[in-house]
Amino acid sequence: MIPVSEIFEKIKNRMRDRGVAGEQEYYAIVEEVLDEYEDSNMITDDDNIEEVREKLEEMWREVGKTEFE
Repeated sequence: MIPVSEIFEKIKNRMRDRGVAGEQEYYAIVEEVLDEYEDSNMITDDDNIEEVREKLEEMWREVGKTEFE
């Protein structure tokens, strides 16, 4: 499975590319990126997608708000 930190970096880059910085946009892009990884089999049924999602949500609470100010 792809490291959560790598997924987080992709999310941050996408947010910067789109010029968005809010929490709702973050969560929407999380879902978008996770769907892409599932579609390309980079995340499979063997991976715990809910755990990955929770870690990404926790990362927003820890650093995301300050990342985009």
